[in-house]
Amino acid sequence: MTNFSTGLAAALAAICLFSPNLAGAQAMPTTKERLITITASGMVTARPDQASVSIGVVSNARTAKAALAANTASMRPVIDALKAAGIEDKDIATSNFNLQPAYEYTNDGRAPKLTGYQATNTVNATVRAIGKLGEILDLAAGEGSNQISGVSFVVSKADQLKDAARKDAVANATRMAKVYAEAAGVALGEVLTISDSAPVREVPMVQTQLRRAAAAGAPAPIEPGEQTLEAQVTMVWAIK
Repeated sequence: MTNFSTGLAAALAAICLFSPNLAGAQAMPTTKERLITITASGMVTARPDQASVSIGVVSNARTAKAALAANTASMRPVIDALKAAGIEDKDIATSNFNLQPAYEYTNDGRAPKLTGYQATNTVNATVRAIGKLGEILDLAAGEGSNQISGVSFVVSKADQLKDAARKDAVANATRMAKVYAEAAGVALGEVLTISDSAPVREVPMVQTQLRRAAAAGAPAPIEPGEQTLEAQVTMVWAIK
């Protein structure tokens, strides 16, 4: 009986230790903390000061060797012209190089007929002096480029501008929180959390196509427009 009584006493002690009701542990709060959560955006606009463009040559010939030779002969002057216009080596990168057969297809069920080969070489050029973009495009076309596309504009100081958009988002969220608190008849407490609710993004990413000028010798008209940089933030306040 002694051993049984001792074991029972130990068990009851353990129950009291881990049971809030028996051990007098502090009860969990029954009321939730009152909060106000606001998501807001901030935006700034800027005029792009740099551009990126794809410039290339497509060549066709009866044999693969001839197509490649023709493409190389045509592409070299284009790249040389870009460098002569002030575009540095680091701003010219090959983005596509392709050599493939060309076939003629018929509707009479016969197998496709090999007609030759096509070679394509494209570079992506970064134009840091955006005012010269039209001139550079015309220069590339004049040197033999027959594939110019994907003109896109870049704001070089986008990071600093995005910080301004983030500050604007916080200011907008704070203003909205005060409006809601006043309407609800409560007072805002301290800020509990601040978080990006969406990646900082640029809208829209401006693109254009090359348009030849009507007047002979005039540069292609290029309009960079403006970019809008947007940030979004979610903030949580305590309610007093």
